[in-house]
Order: sequence, then structure tokens, then C-alpha cells
Amino acid sequence: MSLLALVALVSVTASNKIAEAPKCPSIVSAAISVPATPAAVTHEWICPALELSGQVQSDGLLLDPAFSESAPLADLARPGTSGHATLQGYGADGRTLFTFPFDANGPFKLILPLDAKTQSELRRLRLISGGKAVERTAATGGTPDAEIIDVDSSHVLVIWDSTRFPAIRVRDIRTGRILGSGEGSSTYTQVTFLTSAPEVQIEFSDGLHTASQRFTVFGRS
Repeated sequence: MSLLALVALVSVTASNKIAEAPKCPSIVSAAISVPATPAAVTHEWICPALELSGQVQSDGLLLDPAFSESAPLADLARPGTSGHATLQGYGADGRTLFTFPFDANGPFKLILPLDAKTQSELRRLRLISGGKAVERTAATGGTPDAEIIDVDSSHVLVIWDSTRFPAIRVRDIRTGRILGSGEGSSTYTQVTFLTSAPEVQIEFSDGLHTASQRFTVFGRS
């Protein structure tokens, strides 16, 4: 085989591989499908998403503050078949951004495939099940801020205004691992987390959107 033919063959092969690369789905689309790609690819391919949790019970519904997430393709939620519960998202003008049916009976956690543009347009979330509904809107938000204080060699105290950001998640900067989360409803909410790191990354949720900021632990070098 000539050098020119070999180069052409390599080019065609590379083009085919690029064409076969998975695309991130979105619940804004009419259908959500998982690309027919190897498992290794679906775990490595990272997509924008919205993490939602709560509870669907016969005596009531609960919808926790949402967090923006970057998740492997394989971890993204797929629509349920029973229609037992439905999540709906609305924009500022009241239009429906998405409708997502899922199966739930008790606590649930979903990683919804949702592009960044739609996340920024989100103004209201509604959870519906069994003729009942509960909604979540954004708190006042603003510029996120917190005090991070060294409690001892393995614990830190995080203090923040949860009337503006009702929930936080704390990540290890070195590994990206979530160390824990906290919720509240006061201007001086305190939660203790286990970590010996001199710095942490805090994700603040206003209920619908997420702001992330890096903090130095006061009292640690």
C-alpha cells in the first residue's frame, strides 16, 4: 500500500471515530437515548446535568435544592415508564422548559441531562405525583460567601447565609470528591465537615442554580 493510500485510510478511520463519538443528551429533547458506544466511553464522556433529590410519599412530596453537575454519560437519568412522578421545569415567562417522568416511591436522586443554557433559563421546578405537587424557586442568591474555620486537625466549620443559598456542597479540591452537604434556612447556618485540607471548594445552591467558590480554611496554613 502506498504512503498516500495509507494516509487516506487513517483519515477515514479517524473521521468515522469522530462521527461515532457520543453526544450529550438533554431532557429538553423529545426523546433521550443512550448512544450505542462502549461502556468505557459512556463513563468517560462528561455531560452537563442537574442533580435533583427529594421524596415521593403517599402523604406528601419533597423537592430538595438542585445542584449543577458534570456527570458521566452512563450516570444520566432516563425517563421512567410508570409515570408515577413527573418533574417539570419552567422559564421566566412561564413556558415549560422540560417535562421528565420517572419512577419513584420514597426517596429519589436523579442526574437529569440538562444543557447549561436551559439551566440558566430555569426559574421554577415542580414535582408532581398522585394528584399532589410541590414547587421550588430560587432564593435571593447573589455573591456566595462563607466562613470556613478550623475546628481541629480533621474538621472544619462552615458558616453561611442559607436564606440566600439554602444548600451547599463541600468538595476536596485535590480529588474533587464531595465531603458532605448541608441545608438551612437562617442567616447564620453552621455545618461541620470532616477534612484536614487547608482549602475547600464550596458549591452554593440558590435552589435552582449553582455558584462555586474556593475558600481557605481560617486557622490552617
